[in-house]
Amino acid sequence: MASDRKGILSKAKKQLERQSEKLRQKLGHKDDADDVYADMVANFNRQQANDAYDEARKSFEFIDRECHEALPSLYDQRIPFYSATLESHCNTTAIFYGACQSALEQLQLFCSHILSPDTSNEASSTPASANRNAIAAETAAVELPRNALELRVVTHNYEATGDDELNLTRGDQVVVLPFPDPEDAEDEGWLFGRLGECEGMFPENHTQKIDSAA
Repeated sequence: MASDRKGILSKAKKQLERQSEKLRQKLGHKDDADDVYADMVANFNRQQANDAYDEARKSFEFIDRECHEALPSLYDQRIPFYSATLESHCNTTAIFYGACQSALEQLQLFCSHILSPDTSNEASSTPASANRNAIAAETAAVELPRNALELRVVTHNYEATGDDELNLTRGDQVVVLPFPDPEDAEDEGWLFGRLGECEGMFPENHTQKIDSAA
C-alpha cells in the first residue's frame, strides 16, 4: 500500500511540474510579446504614417477622377458603333428578304405556267402565228421565177466582199436560184439568189427559209 501511494504521489508531482513548465513558457512568450509591442510603440512615427495615408488617398482620388473622365468617352464611342452595326444588319436583312420575295414571285409565275399549259401554249404560239402570217403576206407580194428553189428572209446584215456576192439587210427577201456554175454549189454554207435586180452568192446562216405552207 505504501509503495502504491508513493507511485501516485510521484506521478502527480510530475504532472504538476509539466504544467508549471508550460505556464512559465506561456508567461515567457507573453513577456516577449509585450517587449515587441513596447518597442513598436516606442518607434512609431505618427507623422510618417499620416503622410503615407495622405499619399494613398491622393492616388485613389486621381485614379477615381481618371476613370470618371474616361468612361463617358468610351460610352460615346460604343454608341455609334452599335448603331452602325445594327443599321447595317437591318439593311442586309431587308435586301435578303427583298431577294426572297422576288424569287418567290418568279417561282409562283413559273408554277402558274406549268399548271396551265394550254394558256401558255396559246400565248407562246400567238406571236409565232402572227409572224408567219406576216411573212406569208410579204411572200405573196414577191414574184417568184419558175426556176426559184425557195424564198429566204435575211436575219442578219451582211456586207459583200466581192462582186459576186449580195449585200444583205435584215428583213430583205432573197429568192434562191440554182448556181450558174455547178462547181460553186460545192461551197458549203453558201447559196445563190436574187435580191431585187441583183444576183449573187450569200451566206446561208444569215437567212432563214420562209415556209410556203405558212
